[in-house]
Amino acid sequence: MRKKVFSLLLLSICFIPVLADWADEEENGGVYQWAPIKPYRYDPFIHIKDLAVYDSLDAVALISRGEWGNLEIWKSTDGAQTWDVIYSELNSPSRFPMEIQHPSPNYIYACGHTNVQNILRSSDAGITWDTINTPELFFGGRLCMYDTLRGVFRRRFHPKGDIGYADSTIFLDELVYTEDGCETWTLIRPDTIINYAFGVRQIHMFSPDDMAIIHSKYGKHGKGPVFFRTKDRGKTWDVNYMASVTSANLKSMYFVNDSVGWIAAAKSTGEGHRDYDVLFKTTDGGKNWELNYKEK
Repeated sequence: MRKKVFSLLLLSICFIPVLADWADEEENGGVYQWAPIKPYRYDPFIHIKDLAVYDSLDAVALISRGEWGNLEIWKSTDGAQTWDVIYSELNSPSRFPMEIQHPSPNYIYACGHTNVQNILRSSDAGITWDTINTPELFFGGRLCMYDTLRGVFRRRFHPKGDIGYADSTIFLDELVYTEDGCETWTLIRPDTIINYAFGVRQIHMFSPDDMAIIHSKYGKHGKGPVFFRTKDRGKTWDVNYMASVTSANLKSMYFVNDSVGWIAAAKSTGEGHRDYDVLFKTTDGGKNWELNYKEK
């Protein structure tokens, strides 16, 4: 029976990732089995920020360690049962780790939030690393690689120029595209429709031209969350306001094919800042979403 493993991050208090085994749809109707996977050792200063899975055995995790979010990268070759540290940096050029991508057995990309002008790249499964300087990215930390060369990045900027965090309420998001492994970037669309607010949470690429994003708030007054999908590399977009997901704080998104996908999110318990994790599922490429899992 053919199986494919994919990952979704449920960013609860403990930052526990969840893996699902995708059984062959022709054999048993596409049964999805969920099981929590915890870090191989407990440390209150370790937080799993992102997880990328290449196949049923090979996975990498992006780790934030310590008070200042120093970057580590862990690798598993046994289905996330055990982990080895393949990269560690106390004063990381990509401080506050945000995103990791694993588009092939040998290639790994990682980036952070505060200084995203440096992207880490390995072409030998984490043995050696290159630091790619990308000044045109500003900062933002959302990266999606379709393969080893082509990918999309969400960059965050201020319409009045670089003013740091003095007025972060009016930072804007836009998408840029690379075709040479993050060396250079081009703007997908100058007047992109996501350019209204601060809140692109995740990017998924179905093909080099077909991609989707989830946005926590959209429009002048924040109508989110919203699901966007384009099949022509950003020239036109379909917009879905996802009424069933309105009260959720979006965290992560993953599709197993053109139609079936999940969004991981958190909802308030109504008791202070406590949340519980939920999964929403679509079977029509993002047009409709239904509650698929609720943390007990």
